Amino acid sequence: MKALIAIISIAVSVGIFFWYIEPAWANINLLQSQISQYQNEVTQAQQAKNKLNQLESTYNTLTTSQTQELGTFLPTNINPITFALSLNTIAAQYGSGLSSISIGKPAQVSGQIFSTLPVTFSVSMTYTNFLLFLKDLERSLPPTDVTSLSFKAPVNSATYTFTVSVQTYYL
Repeated sequence: MKALIAIISIAVSVGIFFWYIEPAWANINLLQSQISQYQNEVTQAQQAKNKLNQLESTYNTLTTSQTQELGTFLPTNINPITFALSLNTIAAQYGSGLSSISIGKPAQVSGQIFSTLPVTFSVSMTYTNFLLFLKDLERSLPPTDVTSLSFKAPVNSATYTFTVSVQTYYL
């Protein structure tokens, strides 16, 4: 009888192990790995918070003029008419003006925090002045990328007609 009780006790122990302890142990291991993952995420969040605090303190040390320059560099919105006028002002420095101005629809860049505004225009000037125009455009604020460029050769003069597509960025 003692042997039968021992065998039943062993069988019950094995059953308890396979139906309760082993699944509970697996669950504990899963929870421990989740805890480790959450601790890593908390660490990353703390690092991001520290970086944000550092950037905020740097931003707070900027003077009013520096803050205005930062707003000019990457504005929160773009007025298309003002942007076209600033392009025309740059062209006017080289004795020309913009023509055939086409302002596209603003587009949000996927996965980015900024948007773009496409603009296409034509300008007539000498090749040398056009190179200077592009250099000034490169240095202008807000940041502007030339996305396409074409030109028509002059017939009887040194003045080319350039068709330029640009895009500018804003928040």
